[in-house]
Amino acid sequence: MLSHLVGKEFGTFEQNQAVCTAVQNLMNRLGQAAECPRCGNPSKIRCLRSGRSRAGSFQFDHVIEGARTTHGGSNRFPEIKLIPAPSDKRLRTSRQKKSE
Repeated sequence: MLSHLVGKEFGTFEQNQAVCTAVQNLMNRLGQAAECPRCGNPSKIRCLRSGRSRAGSFQFDHVIEGARTTHGGSNRFPEIKLIPAPSDKRLRTSRQKKSE
C-alpha cells in the first residue's frame, strides 16, 4: 500500500509533513510501526527540517535507551517495512489510574 510513495519527493516541507502525518496515522490505526532500516527499532516516520534541504528530510524517529533518536535523512520518501508497534506506556498508565 505504501510502495507507490517510495522514492518520491512531494515538493515542500509542508507537503512532506502532510504525507508523513497521513502514513503515521494509518500505521497507528493498524497498530504498526516502521522498522528503522539502520537499527531495526520500531519507529515513527517524520519529515524534519535539516541542513540545507528546504523541503526537510524523511527520518525514522524512535527512542533508544531513553534517548530520542532519528535515523535516515533522505529527501525522498523511504521504503517502509511495517512491524508491530510497541505498547504505549502512557496509555497503560492512564488506564491503570482509571481502574484504581
